[in-house]
Amino acid sequence: MKSLDYKANEPIYTFKLTRKREVVPLIKKILPYSRHEEKIERMQLILELKDRKCWSPQIESKVKLLRKRIKSEVVEYKRQAEKDYRKRRATKGRSHRLILGIDDAGRGAVIGPLVIAGVLMKEEDIPKLVQLGVKDSKLLSPRRRELLAVEIKRIALKHSVIKLSPKDIDKVVQTGRKLHKLNRLEAQTMAKVIELLKPDIAYVDASDVLEERFKKHISECLPFKVEIISEHKADRKYPIVSAASIIAKVERDKEIAELKEKHGDFGCGYPTDPKTISFLRQCLKKFGEYPDFVRKSWKPAKKAKSEKDSRQMKLI
Repeated sequence: MKSLDYKANEPIYTFKLTRKREVVPLIKKILPYSRHEEKIERMQLILELKDRKCWSPQIESKVKLLRKRIKSEVVEYKRQAEKDYRKRRATKGRSHRLILGIDDAGRGAVIGPLVIAGVLMKEEDIPKLVQLGVKDSKLLSPRRRELLAVEIKRIALKHSVIKLSPKDIDKVVQTGRKLHKLNRLEAQTMAKVIELLKPDIAYVDASDVLEERFKKHISECLPFKVEIISEHKADRKYPIVSAASIIAKVERDKEIAELKEKHGDFGCGYPTDPKTISFLRQCLKKFGEYPDFVRKSWKPAKKAKSEKDSRQMKLI
């Protein structure tokens, strides 16, 4: 039998533990969730004290005050312990989840492929991306993107890259019915990345103006269920999507560099670049049509061709 001794003006008095039936149930509720077992055990001893013969009113008064104070501590410990337990339960197993980020590069370009990349990592490793300085690829220099791409591939479990050629894009843009054009093609391609890498959660940069609709289109193409977070500007919100955007951008830059070696400098390949528009016009003037790396269904390309045809008609 455990006991506690209390000193007062009188000699030492011993109080036995006999109130287990009242207090132990409360203590048992606390112990499984708390890291403060030793302190709680001491509180249990005090709470369960019952004097056999306490002739001293002074000692009896001290014990009553002590019990009152300790009871309030037990309540506070229980509250904190349950809060800690709920937190641990909510985060249980999270570190073992596989997280996938998916983003594209070259969506608005008139020259070159549309590249979609996925990066798979353990959730516990995501902070490593932040330490590397990973952010939206558009905010990084080409050299910095290349260096980060190497590091991302090193720490990632897997990564996947799918390139959609201008021919693939032209086909869906020109022949696809409403809601079955480029957005749907991207959704189908992102679903392929998810199916290949098999994550627990996939974060995607939504291409559709409606985030939930884009999520639905991806889910429809999957043979299994997976949690999908579809948001605009996801590459700025989530490091895992930023990592995917870097991989996608670096891969597209490689493709563009190879095309430039063969066909000369045509700028960045986007309609906003005067070099790109000039290149389109030169292609039409020299060959009468566009090469296979130009998206013929894009408005700037169609406009340039229309202007050429119009000039020819005037000459006739």
